[in-house]
Amino acid sequence: MQGVGTLWYTFVATDTSAQVNLCDSASTDTLLAVYSGTCGALTELACNDDFSCGPIGLGSQLCVTGLTVGQTYYIQVASFSAADTGPIELDLVCPCPPAPPGDNCDDPVGPLAIPSVTMGSTVGTSIDTAPLCGTSISAPGVWYTVIGTGNTITASMCTGTPYDAKLNVYCGPCNNLTCVTGIDDFCGLQPQVSWCSQAGALYRILVQGFSGATGSFTLTLSDNGVPCTATVLCAAVGGCCIDGECIIRTEDDCAALGGDYLGDETDCSPVGGSNMQYVGNPNTAIPDNNAAGVSHTINVPDSFTIEDLNVDLTINHTWVGDLCVTLTHGATSVSLIRKPGDGLNDCHIGSPFGCSADNYNNIILDDQAGLTIESQCTTGLTSPPNYIPDQLLSAFAGQDAAGPWIMTVADTAGSDLGTFVSWSLHFSGGGSSPCVQEECDTCPPGTIAITDGGGEFSGWCASVSHPANVVINTLDVNQGTDTTNISIEKNFKEGPGFGGQIPAILIDFVQVCPDNQTTNIINIAGETILNNTGVDWRDFHWVLFDGDEAWFNVDASGFAVAPFASRLFSGFATTGSMNNAKALAAYDGIVANGAVFAPGGGAAPLQIAVDLLANDRASFTLKEFPTRDGAVTSGACCFGLTCQQTTAADCAALSGQYRGDGTVCTPATCLPANDLCENCTPVQSGVPYAGSSEGATGTDISSCAFSDTIDVWHCWTADCTGTATISLCGSAFDTTLSVFNTCTGGGQLACNDDFAGCGGDGLQSQLTLAVTAGNTYYIRVSGFNGASGAYLLNVTCQSQSSGGPNGRPSGRVGGVSRQ
Repeated sequence: MQGVGTLWYTFVATDTSAQVNLCDSASTDTLLAVYSGTCGALTELACNDDFSCGPIGLGSQLCVTGLTVGQTYYIQVASFSAADTGPIELDLVCPCPPAPPGDNCDDPVGPLAIPSVTMGSTVGTSIDTAPLCGTSISAPGVWYTVIGTGNTITASMCTGTPYDAKLNVYCGPCNNLTCVTGIDDFCGLQPQVSWCSQAGALYRILVQGFSGATGSFTLTLSDNGVPCTATVLCAAVGGCCIDGECIIRTEDDCAALGGDYLGDETDCSPVGGSNMQYVGNPNTAIPDNNAAGVSHTINVPDSFTIEDLNVDLTINHTWVGDLCVTLTHGATSVSLIRKPGDGLNDCHIGSPFGCSADNYNNIILDDQAGLTIESQCTTGLTSPPNYIPDQLLSAFAGQDAAGPWIMTVADTAGSDLGTFVSWSLHFSGGGSSPCVQEECDTCPPGTIAITDGGGEFSGWCASVSHPANVVINTLDVNQGTDTTNISIEKNFKEGPGFGGQIPAILIDFVQVCPDNQTTNIINIAGETILNNTGVDWRDFHWVLFDGDEAWFNVDASGFAVAPFASRLFSGFATTGSMNNAKALAAYDGIVANGAVFAPGGGAAPLQIAVDLLANDRASFTLKEFPTRDGAVTSGACCFGLTCQQTTAADCAALSGQYRGDGTVCTPATCLPANDLCENCTPVQSGVPYAGSSEGATGTDISSCAFSDTIDVWHCWTADCTGTATISLCGSAFDTTLSVFNTCTGGGQLACNDDFAGCGGDGLQSQLTLAVTAGNTYYIRVSGFNGASGAYLLNVTCQSQSSGGPNGRPSGRVGGVSRQ
């Protein structure tokens, strides 16, 4: 660190961080640094010049982290120049105080409500490194967030703010902020900004001050209630197809309009057709602070009418907010870039300076893009995505492309330099809109189109195995929500056949339209099923097959199955998930011969979800059939403490613990079998036992441990008179161990928390105690401070005659190992 009048101090760290500040020093402009190491071999850990504190806002303060407790560190204090020297007051605090709320961009206050009035203070906050946005960052600030409404939002500090304040509004991640708007003065020395917001987009508001000023403030947010179209796009956007036309929208907005979203960062450029590209490589220095700039010409030799034009541009420059870029062809001149971020929207010489980011690296300027180039302030900006130029390139549409095209790049402010590296013209024409819809296939012979009463086609056709016995009613098709709602009427007329089985009814579904014209959800809102089979039914089944891309969405299927009391989803299509099922059974009930079974109804359908991307055209079969044996087999399946009713096969596939056919889920179903002392699991000498205390309960606490309430129990009958060693070494968690002579009314015989001889992290337990052959001892396995997990229990017994310790316990008895 450079400076004048250096002083050195040392301190010994008492925590892993320390705050050092010179804010109360009389020296007007200070420098500050912290080092590790020794004199002559120091390593700088942190330094600070100006923290916006002290007599004129040029005092220093820093927080250094990563310290080692007990280690000595060095502090260097200096003045910026000889004119700034004076008395020094050094304050040291370990650890660093927590940052005030909203001090960091990554930890803002909010989202704030609209409308709202928020009072705060920037005193004690740190200065930020956000990019220039309407006004520079010149004082410590506080960050807030607000969610866009789709209308114009106003943030005002005109009332209740006594100091000279500023406002900046950004969006995007804190390490790549996009400027929305910013201002210094609007109402006297106080700021106010308004911007058209995107619905659902997250905006970051920075309240700061002019030239180091801090103080209390009042931030007022309001909304004019009038929908608008944002020019700075903060939520991801892409092409949206509505009735064959393409517009740029967010995915949510596109869905709300009933459109088909083409994906983030897509645009509305024509697809196919002719494409012509002409490249220029000037690689020329840009004159500094010179409005004339440097020009380069591409001569297009071919004659054709311009339909669509994009421009590719690479400029290496250390302050892109200095740049003005224009493209001229014939009598038409278009401004492509105009000092982004300066707020004045002209190519004047001098300040205010625009965006401070470096370099444009192969950016593509495109009228059909979603983001404006003027809103971008990111170092190394590149494409994709493409960016809308300052003025639209459609100004050249209809002209003859032949002849000279002149690109001019000007640097309109001093100090920063750069190079006009390369550019190119991309002409396209004769292509089709990305929203031109592919034609649907016709429904295959013997199938019917799933089309609602309004004529909207789902993209699906269906056929049935017993046409005279089945009616499919299409209640509603909504391409905007990708949903088709149907109801089904079935009449089972055939009695039991081979093997006593009642013939099933099959419905085959086949996709005949492109994915963007086919719904991927088919809801069976309800069914009317007649039993004319001559026998009673005890179960009913729905099965999906002949297509892995279709499954029952369990979470969305609240399908009622009365008069059956129970239902069971099974055959899960996704490993580890209980949401995508291939089968549903209704059981524990009777549908008598001649009766009507009416599952579904209300707002809870049986939902079939289809992955349309799995194949060019999806197809699957829905099979429905009753059975008479009442033999749907399921049981309780445990996932830790969570219990689900499944088949044995599904429980195994989901890595659960199956409790057996016919078991049911109760609050105690998934507790370990040895959760209570009375249900202790026997162990034998010399035979290791691997178990788990996951999901166990308990209320006891050992005398040698802290809050070890979670426990399981084992019982061991001594096979010798002498000394027993009981060990949990090799267990996977922080264990505690205790031994009792009875489950109730007895006393604790021995207890241990940590046994260093176990190795590893030293947090496992082992104890010894005197035992008598034939007596039963109750071993409590528990965890420090409620810990639980897999454990390994070993018990050995050494008789007195073999030279043992004659019954003297060696484990800690009654001692507390930790506070």
